[in-house]
Amino acid sequence: MTKKQIKKEAYKKIVKEGLSHQEVYDNLKTSKASFNVMIAAELKKIPSLKVMQEKQNLKIIFLVVVGILLATRILALYGLQQMGLSPAVLLIALALWIVAPGIMIYGLLARKTELIRSGALALTFGLLRNFMNEGIVLDPVVLIFYAPWIASIVMGFGMGNWLKTPYNKKIYHEMIDGKKTTQVAISFDEAASEMGDSDVLDL
Repeated sequence: MTKKQIKKEAYKKIVKEGLSHQEVYDNLKTSKASFNVMIAAELKKIPSLKVMQEKQNLKIIFLVVVGILLATRILALYGLQQMGLSPAVLLIALALWIVAPGIMIYGLLARKTELIRSGALALTFGLLRNFMNEGIVLDPVVLIFYAPWIASIVMGFGMGNWLKTPYNKKIYHEMIDGKKTTQVAISFDEAASEMGDSDVLDL
């Protein structure tokens, strides 16, 4: 299986069918240690239900921040419409201003952290372009406008790490057909939400 196929299969099994990360890993793992590590790394990116529950406050803060950003942009679009701009300009503004935060909200609700990160990346490009065109203005009103924008970017990039499902990895050696091979034992901690995984080398 390719990495893309693994991601698709893992998401379907975990999010749509409700299987645990460990069950999906056990179904997908092979005899090749490096490939199994790659499988675990992809599964880790999908938040478990336990992680989503434990990070409930973080989720609410994220939705509020991105929601404020979305609301300010909708108000800005309304202002542009009142100025009598052409539908083409409004459509471009809609695509640039509304789609990215919308994708981030959908990504959180659908447990697709890569969409959250993609939305944050789009917001980053938009912010840099805005600074290049208009410069950095230290007016309090302008800074209030930028605050949810910057906060959404920071949280967007952070959510991918904060919502990961951790696992433990133990590397060991065993003899197969007279040859010493490296193997890996991986166990997902469905009941925790600490970032990162641990490696234990058993020589």
